[in-house]
Amino acid sequence: ECYKIKGVQKGIVIDIGARGDFEGYWDILKDQVNLIGFEPDRQECERINERLKGTNKKVYPVALFKNSGKYKFYETEYPASSGLFPPDISIVSRFPDEKHLAIKKVSEITTVGFDEFINTNSIPDVDFIKLDTEGCELDILESAATALNKSVLGISCETMFHPWHLNQKPFSDLDHFLRSRG
Repeated sequence: ECYKIKGVQKGIVIDIGARGDFEGYWDILKDQVNLIGFEPDRQECERINERLKGTNKKVYPVALFKNSGKYKFYETEYPASSGLFPPDISIVSRFPDEKHLAIKKVSEITTVGFDEFINTNSIPDVDFIKLDTEGCELDILESAATALNKSVLGISCETMFHPWHLNQKPFSDLDHFLRSRG
């Protein structure tokens, strides 16, 4: 019922990599959308959700990925650069930001696929998806095939023309994947 406004379904915006809070441009839509975020850092989720109590926004301490499983998580000196793929030192060492991308800790986290989470939690039609996941954006979108075919109207996605993370797929792969789905 929280997905309806006077009998009309609200829009659903998914923010994958919600560290720091949702993008401000969604605020113009006020209560016309529900914003659902994903951030694997449990403490960051608690901080965000505490600030968002009583709003149409919620962040889940969940790591979305290509499927459900256990994977290494690379925590970097700058927390917003942490992710499932380690930085490619041969690339990042050429830039001043290298110190922020240094791996501080490697742990194991449990992931879930996009469509699986949406179905399990009975989230209706997803309208927009924002992704900023330090290299695994395409892997996540591949796990969202049903949502993409069913209802997604738009995607905002961080991507690189030359990958900064090991195993990261370049922009051309992401472009091909999305174009092949219209």
